[in-house]
Amino acid sequence: MSKNLLITGLNNQVDLRLFNDIIKKKYNLTIIIGSNTPEFNKEHLEENKKIIKLDLAKIESLKNFLSNNHFDIIVHNSELRDYSTRKFSKKRMFDFNINATEQFINHSLEYQSKFIYFSTIDVFGVRPIKLPLDEQSERVNDSFYHLTKNRAEVMIQNYVLKGLNSVIIRTSYMYGNGLPGIINDLLKLLRKHLLFITKEDVFIQMTHIDLFIQTILKAIDSEIKPGTIINALDPQPVKIQELVDLIYQIYLNRNLPLHKTLGRKKMEIYYKLAHFLKLNKSIEIMNFLMNSKYFSTETQGIRLTSKQVDTLTIWKHCLESLKK
Repeated sequence: MSKNLLITGLNNQVDLRLFNDIIKKKYNLTIIIGSNTPEFNKEHLEENKKIIKLDLAKIESLKNFLSNNHFDIIVHNSELRDYSTRKFSKKRMFDFNINATEQFINHSLEYQSKFIYFSTIDVFGVRPIKLPLDEQSERVNDSFYHLTKNRAEVMIQNYVLKGLNSVIIRTSYMYGNGLPGIINDLLKLLRKHLLFITKEDVFIQMTHIDLFIQTILKAIDSEIKPGTIINALDPQPVKIQELVDLIYQIYLNRNLPLHKTLGRKKMEIYYKLAHFLKLNKSIEIMNFLMNSKYFSTETQGIRLTSKQVDTLTIWKHCLESLKK
């Protein structure tokens, strides 16, 4: 008998690739997308696949939807991300990121369903207090978005004690062929002659799209101890300067110029200005360029895939593909 699978938040190329992989499996698939999200091409939908437009911040509507359905697996990927609280009010973010998550948890408890929740390594803050990270690292609520993700993780683990069968999957900055995201953001800065980095060494552990998708599929199909946290990250951190160097080499045929490396104090001024002006995208990009964030091989925890990823090599391939 086919299982009923609910997925929230499919809205870009990563999600489409995931969606196509799941279609190959015989699930009765329901997808919740945001009320403003363009619909998928329905030609790809079979009779046992359906799309629902639903605003997860409208809790009563979500309750009604869940009460009229039964899901064996819930994959909760949808979130509101706003570092400046310019786009969304705190109440809307709280309802969407925390209260809606609790409704999915309640449904999972009622039907003894598996609940897979997507989080972020940013629960340890924009600038973690200590590196490398591990599960005992201090959580830092340095934005309201981070507060909601931390609250959701704690809530899930508390419900595990009441019988919730849950898995938390954390990701970092995602990249890969065909994926809009941090690479495109950096290329836009390059074209505007605004791509700067700090003189300090900054190391970041990223998430390749294929590793991400394989981790989700394994989490759906495998028996995993409730309460497990999986950091779906490339095996090794990479130096930000090397990533940006490749952008200059491939697009401008030269290495990163010295005048494009700034002292941290000057970068902090630009960062504070972005916060003052509530420039959400600028804040996100500067977080990436300025702040190290990584686990060690020993502290990263379990991996659901043995896929070997060389971040720099794939980053280079992505850049070359975009240039064509």
